[in-house]
Amino acid sequence: MDMRKLIVLTGTAILAACGGSSSDEQTVSFDNWQETEVVYSYPFDGQAEVSPNAPVVVRFSDPVEVDASNFTLTGPDGPVNFTVESADQGRSAVLMPNPALAVKSEYALTLNNIRTDNGDAALPDGSVDFKTRAALEGKPRALRQLSDTFEVASVSPDGDDLPFLDFSSVNLVMTQPLDRQTVVYGDTVTLTQDGETVPAYLRVDGRHISIDPQNELSSGSDVTLELSNGVQNLYGEVLAGGFTRTFSPRNTKPRETLVQEAAPADPVLGCLDDGVQTSPITGDPINCVPLIAKLLGDNTVSKQQGNVFAELGFAPNFPDKTPLRVPKGSLLKGDPLDVRIGGEVPAGFDSGEVTVTFLGDANGYLLPNPYSDDP
Repeated sequence: MDMRKLIVLTGTAILAACGGSSSDEQTVSFDNWQETEVVYSYPFDGQAEVSPNAPVVVRFSDPVEVDASNFTLTGPDGPVNFTVESADQGRSAVLMPNPALAVKSEYALTLNNIRTDNGDAALPDGSVDFKTRAALEGKPRALRQLSDTFEVASVSPDGDDLPFLDFSSVNLVMTQPLDRQTVVYGDTVTLTQDGETVPAYLRVDGRHISIDPQNELSSGSDVTLELSNGVQNLYGEVLAGGFTRTFSPRNTKPRETLVQEAAPADPVLGCLDDGVQTSPITGDPINCVPLIAKLLGDNTVSKQQGNVFAELGFAPNFPDKTPLRVPKGSLLKGDPLDVRIGGEVPAGFDSGEVTVTFLGDANGYLLPNPYSDDP
């Protein structure tokens, strides 16, 4: 099996770093590779809407010894300062920009003289190019200047680059923050099929709209998305001309179910850095969800465990972009957390069991790894 990357398209799943063992364990070996190669990067080449606070990660087929001189990260104002840490015995290099990257900006990462006994590691296209997302919060004037016009920036899946499916949710990104009171499903935002409004859940957050059908869509019958000019931004401007897009849902059946175990953290060490299961990509503890609240403090972490069930579309019908879905309602459970007055002083009781729930379907695709042509 080739290495694949997973793009999760919906932002309605509340989850952090699920990992662990699978009921059908699948691994990839690079033992027969003749040269040291890059096998993964985050962001991937061409990725947009990247968080400016995220690390930049490069993973290699073999352990390498690298430092900051082996990478160049260039942005709109020139080279970016960053620190480099290794993970998984040198197979991953984690770059942490300092300060954080600028919002709504283009960046390029290149490698410099990463030489090993198996040759020089290189990127297929010479660089990894990506774009950061716009600011999520800030002064109204700054947010308004994200774009000169109020319109739909993107729809996902678009039905072209990513196929629209019988279990797809519709996710829109606007160019400016929305007035949530004006985004009403069945009124200013509607999804219809066969002349009927599709029962769906609507969620709005900042510039994002998510439409999650309550039931699966019928394949073979077009679905139409409509936004009227009643949709407004935070400044009272309407969506001039509205917006309409038509999709043709594709049948994903018969499906397979994949089970991914979120392994529990060490019961004694919890989510401390030592002695817990860590990500081979970043070296950070996995299945640990940070929680910040006035009654919990700023450094509280919940240890999550359980099984996540994903439905995989019929792969022979989707050889290049295989769809999957984690259904709404999927649940992980965590240990109780100590309640602290003012986030500091123990109150003498805990929060009770902490749960992480998928509020909507998490739709995604398995895509061939661009760093390998291994069939």
